[in-house]
Amino acid sequence: TITLIKELAISKQFFLPGKLAYNQAMKSLSLFNMLVLASRWEGLSYTLLEAMALKRPIVASRITGNTEAIKGNETGLLVHQENPLELAEAIMYLLDNPQKANELGENAYNWVKEDFSLEAMINKLEKCYLELIKS
Repeated sequence: TITLIKELAISKQFFLPGKLAYNQAMKSLSLFNMLVLASRWEGLSYTLLEAMALKRPIVASRITGNTEAIKGNETGLLVHQENPLELAEAIMYLLDNPQKANELGENAYNWVKEDFSLEAMINKLEKCYLELIKS
């Protein structure tokens, strides 16, 4: 990837920081207008949840993990994996439709706040323990 970026002389358009501490990652992520997560395989990505917490619109590949967080056209846009044309079209759609991008970011924020806040996680954990005790 880095070699291709250098060959195409487009390094100013990319930010490839390598491994970052959490606070550095969140600060860096907050500088971007959107998250594009074009993975071939992914669990439930922390980066995806962090972008949602920052109200960033998201374009991601339609794979397990991403589909758990992104509800079609409500909390982000999903595209088929390894389909660069569809990926580019989704990115351009959000760039051309800032109102839709803001709506997706807000919806994603509300979803991540409801399902992944400390209170929500404690409630889910408590529910699991109560079910274990009952069985």
